[in-house]
Amino acid sequence: MNAYPLHGDEALNAEEESLLTEDETIHDLTLSDLETAEFRRQSQQQPVLIPTLTVLGGVRSGQVFRLQRGRNLIGRDPQAHIFLDSSRISRQHCDIFVSAIDPGVESGSNLFRPKPCAEIMDLGSTNGTRVNGARMDARIAQKLHPRDRIDLGGGVTLAFGVMREEELNNHLRLYRSANQDELTGAYNKRHTMIRLEEELSSALRKQRPLSLVIFDLDHFKSINDTYGHDVGDIVLKSVARRVHSLLRREDVFGRFGGEEFLVLLRDTDLNHARHVAERIRLQIGRDRIMTADGVVRVTASLGAACSTELQEQDPQQLFKLADTRVYEAKSSGRNRVV
Repeated sequence: MNAYPLHGDEALNAEEESLLTEDETIHDLTLSDLETAEFRRQSQQQPVLIPTLTVLGGVRSGQVFRLQRGRNLIGRDPQAHIFLDSSRISRQHCDIFVSAIDPGVESGSNLFRPKPCAEIMDLGSTNGTRVNGARMDARIAQKLHPRDRIDLGGGVTLAFGVMREEELNNHLRLYRSANQDELTGAYNKRHTMIRLEEELSSALRKQRPLSLVIFDLDHFKSINDTYGHDVGDIVLKSVARRVHSLLRREDVFGRFGGEEFLVLLRDTDLNHARHVAERIRLQIGRDRIMTADGVVRVTASLGAACSTELQEQDPQQLFKLADTRVYEAKSSGRNRVV
């Protein structure tokens, strides 16, 4: 995704340098000349400004999206640039178009600062799009300004803004540290359990199945004991990478702790969940980790459960059912799906 460079680090031309170094010439400059030279000097030192969207509430609160130049489709379509998997959002909810740099004024400064120019258009979404509380007309573009609030319905609110590169990177690091497992990149336990509750509620509302697959690596302690924790970490990262490659963008992949992982499968019945679990098992079994002491291989025991099996639609019950089946898989020989 492209950032938007301002002016390069070009030196002042020879004429301007002479104006700034010769005392007798400086006194002959007009105020307009001085302001122009100062503006050029300041603008050359400005960092890149990047257009962003920040989630203000809900399970993804604090997440920042970097907008690319051109079209940025927002919706729950897995192919959308800004993928927001809330059932209250349309698959193709709205577009944000980012065009050329547009002059603007930075807060607290008397100097003009270049800022990205953006427009938003509602795509005929079911719940509509509101900018600063006012509902937009469908298919009619409206200009966005920094700090504008975009309400997509269902409690999903975004803020348009611009950030310096280092500021954006700091926001991204903070979000990852709060929601993702540092070693594997999967969601952490806290975030995953929040998503389980949210996804089950959505599945009930839409009367669609939600399946949960939990898997545990077999004899993982012996890998740590034999090869050391560094090799164990490599195995966990490799497993996470392979599993993630099998999943859809709307699936939720989390590390629950140690060598235990789980996958939430939206709109997936138990039969299809079993097939997904079997693919995960086979993929993990194919993994070969090269170490100084030879090749390390690992297998997994998996349990699958579906919301349609529950008497009470409780996320803890769904988790308990899948987790019980993991233990059944282990007790019946490991490296299998129950």
